Amino acid sequence: MLWPISVQRENAAEPFGFDPQVRQMQAGDSAFWHNLDHDTGHQPYPIGGNTDTWFKEPIPAQATSDQVRFSAAGTVDYSCALHPDETGTIDVAAIISIGPTFEGGVAFSPSPLKLAVKRSAVWNNSDSNAHRPMPKDGPPDAWLQQDIAPGDTSPFVPFNTPGLIEYVCAIHPSETGSITVA
Repeated sequence: MLWPISVQRENAAEPFGFDPQVRQMQAGDSAFWHNLDHDTGHQPYPIGGNTDTWFKEPIPAQATSDQVRFSAAGTVDYSCALHPDETGTIDVAAIISIGPTFEGGVAFSPSPLKLAVKRSAVWNNSDSNAHRPMPKDGPPDAWLQQDIAPGDTSPFVPFNTPGLIEYVCAIHPSETGSITVA
């Protein structure tokens, strides 16, 4: 998917800096920035990287950047090379697939999944049945308020506490998975 992020500092009536402040996406998705200002350029770059990591030149006023692809799960904090007080975060969620196996069952993959603290995961359902992952010892709506329909993707589920989390499908309890948060 392609996700927009706007940036502006000239109009005091609008949100200052990057909007949204935190952009969530899945691994493999891309983002682009739209400069809403009339006279000011902006140059987003990942904090810890070179200022020209994403863009060699600032994004001109009233222009849109090229796309930047985020292939790995994790959090990317970024800033504007021209305006260090403009900061944002991109939260790239790990993807867990729900799909049929060669044995005729359904599996969560990867399992176990290793995830850093304060990272998110999403489940993609490629099965022909609905599924709802939930913590093994938790209520069915602990992570998701509704089932993931065939062909759909779950909302983002953040994992903020270290440890091993075993989970099951609320609809099909024999389907299990695990996530190690460290």
